[in-house]
Amino acid sequence: MQVCKFYFFDITSQSLDKLLGKKESIIAEDIYETLTMDFGNKHTAAEFAKKYGVSDTTAKKYFKQYYGENPFEYRKAHKETEASLSSMQISKEGHNESI
Repeated sequence: MQVCKFYFFDITSQSLDKLLGKKESIIAEDIYETLTMDFGNKHTAAEFAKKYGVSDTTAKKYFKQYYGENPFEYRKAHKETEASLSSMQISKEGHNESI
């Protein structure tokens, strides 16, 4: 009888640090924090590039390598999700008040 072994790789932020490097990971995480804490304001790649001393393309590349999507695609998708969740919460609260 032959035994098969399967190995699964868990890619976490710790292993991504090794793939991207510490500086690149910090930049990606900071862009993420900025985008998620403030969906109301539009941030530009140039703004991030100036803040970190890299090009626009490089800032976007770090984010995409770390999170799997462009920062502005991420912002759009998650902004829509936030709006959807907010409207569901408002709808739910309105329904509870009418009972």
